[in-house]
Amino acid sequence: MSGSDGYIQTQVGLASAIRQNAARFPAIAVFPQATAESSWTGTLARVALVALDQTMREYQTDPSRVYLTGLSMGGNGTWYIAYRNPKRFAAIAPICSWVSPQIWKVDPVVPADSGEHFSALARQLRQTPTWIFHGEIDPVVPVDESRKAFAALQAAGAPVQYTEVPGTGHNSWDPAYGSPKFWAWLFSQRR
Repeated sequence: MSGSDGYIQTQVGLASAIRQNAARFPAIAVFPQATAESSWTGTLARVALVALDQTMREYQTDPSRVYLTGLSMGGNGTWYIAYRNPKRFAAIAPICSWVSPQIWKVDPVVPADSGEHFSALARQLRQTPTWIFHGEIDPVVPVDESRKAFAALQAAGAPVQYTEVPGTGHNSWDPAYGSPKFWAWLFSQRR
């Protein structure tokens, strides 16, 4: 969620799931906020990593258990940051996200000189446990984006799971973040 109040990004998705069942989350969550008309690519992606690094310095954390997730624009940022830091995260969970550069004109997840973007993504992230979520009838981000990412990661032999939420539009984050099975999987991952 973009803005300048430092608050709106804590009102949906992961933050809401944490509020509803805090006992399920034995973790420190970092919620950076994108500025208006920006994306989780380029400079803002680097700023998000700086916030993560600062949090890890200030609190007792386990660097082998750092996870990355985001929804919609944040899901695109999840792909972008993970692609550029493939050994940093124990697991990633992009939700209702996209990889194709033509979906929204931002810095592409995969640099143009890397070949076909889904294949390049899979080559880069083939060692990163990934669980992709998308709503079956998402009117904002085409579900085919997640289907293609899943297929490419599967073809590369990556440890990947995919959940397409039937009858769901863009809000596939509530079912994803509300899933005890997902959290058990995520917190069992170690780098």
